Amino acid sequence: MKSFGHYKVTIAVISFVILTLVAAVVSAVVIVVVLGRNTSISNYTFNYYNGSFRISNENYTDDYKNSQSDAYKSLSAQVEGLISKTFYNSDMKNQYSSAKVISISPGSVIPTFILLFNFANGASKNMSSAFVQKIFVENIKNIPGNLFDIDENSFKLIGK
Repeated sequence: MKSFGHYKVTIAVISFVILTLVAAVVSAVVIVVVLGRNTSISNYTFNYYNGSFRISNENYTDDYKNSQSDAYKSLSAQVEGLISKTFYNSDMKNQYSSAKVISISPGSVIPTFILLFNFANGASKNMSSAFVQKIFVENIKNIPGNLFDIDENSFKLIGK
């Protein structure tokens, strides 16, 4: 009967080398991901703004009370698209991230929304709510295909 002792040692050494290589690769990937995230996140400041405006050519319906209704979803998507187009066509297109309608209230129709901007560190100090509001009001007039009659005096924006 032959002894298989040297095979056990060889298998143990190969297993150890493979496990060490796998651990090294996993560690390298984790370090790259963590450093990459910290570098990119630390270079930006995320600013949120709460806002609203009145759409005078829309009539409020009870369907707008339910965020799951088709009417709510449709109007929300139209408003979010309009807001996005407004900022994409402005000097703030590189900072604008997204808009999300959070409610629709009566008074003709008043969508309340949240805006998210990503500013390079230090730039957010110059981006007050009044400045963002000014950019919005100036640019909303020039959006092709805008079907909403927006009362520009009703636009409100509060920075977070």
